[in-house]
Amino acid sequence: MTAERADVQQIKDRIDIVSVISRYVTLTKAGSSYKGRCPFHKDDTPSFWVSPEKGLWHCFGCGAGGD
Repeated sequence: MTAERADVQQIKDRIDIVSVISRYVTLTKAGSSYKGRCPFHKDDTPSFWVSPEKGLWHCFGCGAGGD
C-alpha cells in the first residue's frame, strides 16, 4: 500500500460515514444500515443506502456508490 492510500484509509477509519452523508442527505435507520433519497437523481422512494459497518454507500436506483 502506498503512503497516499494509507493516508486515505486512515481518514476513512476515523470518519463516521453516516455523519458525513447525513450533512447532505436525510437518512433513516433501517436495521444496521441507513436509507434515504439519492442526491444524484430524482428519487421518489429511498433507494440510497449507507452501511456504517462496511463504510459504503450505494444507490439501488441509479447504481452510484462508493466508500
